[in-house]
Amino acid sequence: VHGDSSLALAVMDGTSAEPAPRADRRTALQLRPMACEQGLLYRADGSIRYSQGSTAVVVSVFGPTEVSSKDEKIDESALKIAVLPASGRAGAAELEIAEAVRQCMEHIVLTHLHPRTGISITIQVLTDAGALLACAINGTVLALVDAGLPMGTLLGAVDIVVSSESTIVDPLKAEESGATLVSLAFAEASDDIAMLKVRGRVDPEVLLTQLVPLGRAASRAAIAFIRLTAAKNVARS
Repeated sequence: VHGDSSLALAVMDGTSAEPAPRADRRTALQLRPMACEQGLLYRADGSIRYSQGSTAVVVSVFGPTEVSSKDEKIDESALKIAVLPASGRAGAAELEIAEAVRQCMEHIVLTHLHPRTGISITIQVLTDAGALLACAINGTVLALVDAGLPMGTLLGAVDIVVSSESTIVDPLKAEESGATLVSLAFAEASDDIAMLKVRGRVDPEVLLTQLVPLGRAASRAAIAFIRLTAAKNVARS
């Protein structure tokens, strides 16, 4: 499944949303094309390969399964997230991504339906060409859909770079360098913020009045792609 998601958003007051042409010729408010392949791993309960432009991950889901007594939760399933880098061993950056993904998935997965069990999610980074956290979150939602796990709602994520000169969505790796990176995720049902992470400094008023609405619009595009992917999967089966 492939999708080309462009955001038709008005340029907001304050920082300009139209910097010099980007390296991949996108506008400041344009997401990279999304693509998803489902059912990649035979042994997994759900698995996908998801990409936003050249940033790509493979996400696998196992569970609900039995867990040891030290890991089980009496009233819900325990979520375990692991992020593996494209090369080398996982470090602080991967642990930070895993924690953010866990926070988002706890917001939408109906873990209370499977108490005393565990759900294990592995995110294998293939390439990081920018906006890796948003890619990991959106890919994980797609893997959960592929696994058929019950969710209260869907969720979409986006990364935004903001500087004194411009505001751009779905940044490339080079665009993230030296700029403030804001990562947002929104639940579809309520439109509430499920995750907010800021790397760098940003004016609180700019965050609330400009970046949150921009992130909400971008997340809807991601959710629309997730819904399209799920519908095509149902049609094939």
